[in-house]
Amino acid sequence: MERNLLVHVLCVIMVCVGFGCSKDDVSDPSGTVTLNMLNEKSGRTSLGSSDIYINEANNFYTRSCYIADCGNTGGVGKKIGPVTNNLVREVAVAQGHMYQAFDQETIMTFPSGVNAVLLNSTYYRFYVVEPLKADASKAGSVIKYVSVQAEANDLPENDKVVAEFQNYIDPVSIDLPKGAEYAFDTKFDKVFSHSVKRNTLTLTLVNDDYVHAGDYNLYIRQGQIFTQVILRVE
Repeated sequence: MERNLLVHVLCVIMVCVGFGCSKDDVSDPSGTVTLNMLNEKSGRTSLGSSDIYINEANNFYTRSCYIADCGNTGGVGKKIGPVTNNLVREVAVAQGHMYQAFDQETIMTFPSGVNAVLLNSTYYRFYVVEPLKADASKAGSVIKYVSVQAEANDLPENDKVVAEFQNYIDPVSIDLPKGAEYAFDTKFDKVFSHSVKRNTLTLTLVNDDYVHAGDYNLYIRQGQIFTQVILRVE
């Protein structure tokens, strides 16, 4: 009897280890807020400082943000990087699912079609705990949310001057992170010629009437995060 009990306990421990029973994976991070989020019919509570609310169809809805459904994660503490491949304005409220919400001004679509969020911008990670009921009907949902920051180690800081041009002769080279994608403003091709080889972007001023002294934006994406840096023409 004792031997069978010991075997049973050991099996339970092994199952927990194998399936990641660690509370650290889903424990609430510092700064987590618990919100009784009333739906549109019951008074309309917004998520944090955003305009996201639950409409009468029991969907999260927004006009100025993008929302991504990250699936069933087990808690708001699950560490998931920015999810930018399924951004929507409206999505069903699903118990046990985690979502991310990005200000639309921080999202950029690159020529490859990949969406990315601006480096060091903040966004919400929020989780549906359970329905919120009043008089036997749904009044909204209990939500846990936290504000997080888009981080990337290999990207230069936003608004950093990464190159300065003083003539039309000397090219300037910029090292890009491995696997990075770059993009320019629409007027860029009239100001610079450019090529890339082995993660090095080489730029040269075009000698014509389109070139004016000032700052020009270069956008560099690595994964789902991008930075906006400056090319300065003197």
